[in-house]
Amino acid sequence: EDKNGEIIKKMIDSGADFKNVIFTEQEFSKLLKSGKRESNTATEVLRMAWDRETLESLSKSAPGISTNNFISVIGHITREELLKSVNSVDKSNGFLNRFIFCHSIRANIIPSPIDFEHLSSKLLSLDKLRCLKAFIDSTSVEEITLNEEAIKWWHTFYTDEACTPEEELSSIKGRTETHVKKLAMIYAVMERTTIVTVEHLEAAKAVIDYSNSSIDFIFKQSNFQDKNDSKIINFIKENGGEVKRSQITHKLFKKNKNSGLINSYRDRMVQNKTINILNDGISEKWILQESEVITF
Repeated sequence: EDKNGEIIKKMIDSGADFKNVIFTEQEFSKLLKSGKRESNTATEVLRMAWDRETLESLSKSAPGISTNNFISVIGHITREELLKSVNSVDKSNGFLNRFIFCHSIRANIIPSPIDFEHLSSKLLSLDKLRCLKAFIDSTSVEEITLNEEAIKWWHTFYTDEACTPEEELSSIKGRTETHVKKLAMIYAVMERTTIVTVEHLEAAKAVIDYSNSSIDFIFKQSNFQDKNDSKIINFIKENGGEVKRSQITHKLFKKNKNSGLINSYRDRMVQNKTINILNDGISEKWILQESEVITF
């Protein structure tokens, strides 16, 4: 404080120039659980990082300020653990709707997979990143805009979303429009342009549509099926309510679905209590039991 009692701010450490960071949390439940502790502010900081460029602590003894930061979080968690780790407050306070959800299943069984680091280095080389950074630096971008067709598309999309009736999971899907616009801007810059087109917006919407479908699968109380599950149900019904796995593989899918996919259909349908499995050590039988489902 000065002699008049006014607080004088003094910079002790200017910090890093580059403040973009990506956190990969293989056990996303740890973040969710730690955020419930009274003294933990991790989820609050992430919410603030989404909303504004400047983060500031309220500590009187050692206040900290971070400006022009960009924070991303990639989290991995199973459906069951996610449901156990979140409560009604998490669903309604805006923390979850800042994330893009992606439900995934194992599509293939690969005993010797390609090294991910090697694969990613081929798909996204450092040279490509340097070129992208050079474009951003050289253009001194202050604003990314939509072209005329994209503006029309956006107005229609935004109006449709705004008029969509509230539903059970609206609070988790509450940032659909923002996610679409942000992704579209990223796609534009990746193509080294500052103009967002309809193609960028439609590509972004496709991603968020899948995210919202994933949210339905994770959080809705009723069961979930995809179109292949429905095909299997109808096939079992047509064959008296009971079929062998080999019939599904050979007759229904004509050997076009590998064992990993067949396993994922079976496991999901068992979890949803759509079918029962009887395995006598020789063959695997799928026995239908009726259940309410969601198909998308």
